[in-house]
Formats: sequence, structure tokens, C-alpha cells
Amino acid sequence: VNVENNSLLILSIINGMENLALAYVEKMEPSLLNQLNFYGDNALILAISNQMWKLTEKLINHKQVDINFITKNNDNALLLLVNSRQWPLVEILLKNPLVNKHHRNRLNAYEILTDWNIHFLLHYF
Repeated sequence: VNVENNSLLILSIINGMENLALAYVEKMEPSLLNQLNFYGDNALILAISNQMWKLTEKLINHKQVDINFITKNNDNALLLLVNSRQWPLVEILLKNPLVNKHHRNRLNAYEILTDWNIHFLLHYF
């Protein structure tokens, strides 16, 4: 179901309704989980941008969500979480075998973690 080309998941995130978004993730068709909003961001990027940490974790762990999605600004979920200093979520993402190692290095997350002395996460690279 789309409303002006946005899925109900994206609309619930945009409107700050994290609990509703969590419910949509459970019942949504896999093809809609990666739908992009008008600005070209997927639900995972929007959840991080809106500091919806429960939803972010659920999306990271969902097998159908593109966790390697690259935004128009060359950001991805890993870099956004590192910049948000959400260390538990960074670790969950790094443990996910679907994370592309090429993207990790390309987006400088390793260098940022090194500069900030966040050594307990460096062994994932």
C-alpha cells in the first residue's frame, strides 16, 4: 500500500510513530521494506536519521532489508550509526554477515572509530 509513493512504513517513520513502524515491519511485503522515499532514502536510513533505535535494530536484523544501501550523500547505515555514536547498534550491524566489507572501508567507518578510540569495534573489520 502506497500513499503518494511512500509506503506506510516510511510515512510512520517520517511522522515519528516508531511503534507503528515496528508493527509495519512485521506485516509488510518484503518488496516494500526497501522502498525509497522522495529523497531516495530507505526505511533503515530514515530510522537512523530519526533516532528510532528500536526500529533501526529490527531493520538491521531483518533479512530482507538492504543494510548496505548507499545514500545520495555516499552514507550508509554503518557510517550514520558511527556518527550517531550508537555503539551497540554499530556492533549489531558489524556482526551481520550481510554487511559488505568493501562499503565499510570505502565509507571510512574504520578510520572514524580509530580516531575516536572505539577499539572494541575495530576487530570486526
